[in-house]
Amino acid sequence: MDAMGGVLFFCNIIGGVSGMLSSKLVGKIGAMATMIFTHLPSNIFLIFISLVTNRKYAILLIMGRFCISQMDVPARQTYVSMVVSS
Repeated sequence: MDAMGGVLFFCNIIGGVSGMLSSKLVGKIGAMATMIFTHLPSNIFLIFISLVTNRKYAILLIMGRFCISQMDVPARQTYVSMVVSS
């Protein structure tokens, strides 16, 4: 159980870095596409985490989820700022 704290620590670091990298992805494919192509696979990884029986696969899936789960947040903020006029 002690190892899980380390895994979650690194997952959150990965999530923070991926959030910063999402702005480049928004610039290439657009805000809406970034939200779709990062949010859906993230939720699919979350579903598969509960289905796998091997601990290593579960850790890989949770790391993959954290890699892309926060990428839709900056894209969503960008999209809202483009749609809502001041």
